[in-house]
Amino acid sequence: MKRTGALKTYWGFIDQLKEGYPQDVALPIDKLATLIIAFRAAFKLQDHHNADLIAKRAMKVWEDGKLEYGLPNSVFESIVKKATDIVDAIDEDALNAIKNDAEDGVKC
Repeated sequence: MKRTGALKTYWGFIDQLKEGYPQDVALPIDKLATLIIAFRAAFKLQDHHNADLIAKRAMKVWEDGKLEYGLPNSVFESIVKKATDIVDAIDEDALNAIKNDAEDGVKC
């Protein structure tokens, strides 16, 4: 099955999370936004194992960001809202293709 950009992005991100979050993204807000978008996608796909992994990593990034930068809770809420909007706008065909790959156990 030929991989679309959405499939490569999703599975590539999951693989990176399992190896340790990529360190080339410096700002905690960028890390958090990326993680929450991935969490929302995994949740929508009912990929519960990876959703749990992502949620744990997101909370660590959030806690670290609060300590290091003094980020207020409103920042977190704003990122969650935007991430939800982004994932809800993803084409259903792309989501179904990712879900089918998840069910088949096929990865990039």
